[in-house]
Amino acid sequence: IVINGDAMLVGEDGATVVNVSAEKEGFYVRDAHNLIVKGLTFVGGLCQIRLWTRNRDNSYLHVADCVFRECRGTSVCSVSYKESEARPSKPIETAYGEVRGVPYNNSTLMIVERCRFEGNVATLDSKNERQGGAVYASSVGHLTVEDSDFIANGLSLSVATSSGPANEGLGGAALCIHGTPCEIRRCEFRGNASRAHDRDECGGTVLLYNNCDGSVIEDCLFAGNQCLRSNWGQMTSGAVYVNLANAVRSVTIRGCTFAYNLGIPASVPSGLYVYSGKAQVVDSVFYGNIVQNANVVAQDLATGVNGTIDISHSMLTVNGPASFSGTVSRGEGMLYGDPLFATTAEVFASCRTLTGGHYYYTAASAPTLLAADVHEPEDSPALDTGDPQSPYRNEPKPNGHHVNMGR
Repeated sequence: IVINGDAMLVGEDGATVVNVSAEKEGFYVRDAHNLIVKGLTFVGGLCQIRLWTRNRDNSYLHVADCVFRECRGTSVCSVSYKESEARPSKPIETAYGEVRGVPYNNSTLMIVERCRFEGNVATLDSKNERQGGAVYASSVGHLTVEDSDFIANGLSLSVATSSGPANEGLGGAALCIHGTPCEIRRCEFRGNASRAHDRDECGGTVLLYNNCDGSVIEDCLFAGNQCLRSNWGQMTSGAVYVNLANAVRSVTIRGCTFAYNLGIPASVPSGLYVYSGKAQVVDSVFYGNIVQNANVVAQDLATGVNGTIDISHSMLTVNGPASFSGTVSRGEGMLYGDPLFATTAEVFASCRTLTGGHYYYTAASAPTLLAADVHEPEDSPALDTGDPQSPYRNEPKPNGHHVNMGR
């Protein structure tokens, strides 16, 4: 269905839109100003919602209370043209009325809230270059993703191979954010699988690429995600991969948990990898992440030659190169060890299989991965040990008048 202009798609009583063609897009909104989508379930198709704003000022795409399943391309896609002489740069206004990042050419707001994305696959072809399995935002003014779940997107967990199809699982298994400042809050990412490739804009469950300066990932969980090995050996990550336009642009990661993610390429972390740019990490937990072959030593975070990580008041698996490498600056309040998650490392270990010298999560393990409890119990050392300056009032009482580390 092609829509020329503004539209509102609203579902009632569990309304479901099914697209039986893997080669056809569901809704293509062309030359639109505003699109609102609420209360619908989308199943199948190449791309379930695609919006082109034609660079109109103050355009927005607002998706709320929806479910997106079994898409062959990208579930939700919004793109805009880059700067031209006719459209000079302007500041970015976010969904919260703030101004973030460097001036950009489009003020489109893209908002996704209270949604579930499950079993969506990204491909690399003439229509879907660099797109993520769930959401792709390219050159829009700002993206906000809140209170949403991303489950088993990207490659299928049944693909346990080091040389799978060259055009699958690229550009972020769940979120591919290209040239777009973003805010990602209170989301869960479980069982997603990306695949590294011969290009630096591929891989990661969440990919932040190029001008994503000022982006924030806050109060999110990354558990049981993996990056499958590439023939090309591209550097990437199982959970979050940051590759900004230059070394001075930055993102913030606050109050997140990275647990039991797998990174297959050698010497690349399965938690957070900053290839280019700067990541400021605080009040977060990295534990049980595994890298390369049958190596059970965790590697939580690392940087490339143009990347830096400043981390404080956070927990890593161990104090040493088994957990971090590259230009990583550790500040005050660091802890090392086991946060005592209810679902133990032994349970996650039982979900892995060894194929071709590499560990993979299998399709049979999906129910365990998705049900795993990776929150801190009352006796966890991560409780009440975050940054004393961080707000704690959003935590349930009794909260100890001190923020916890992690999700």
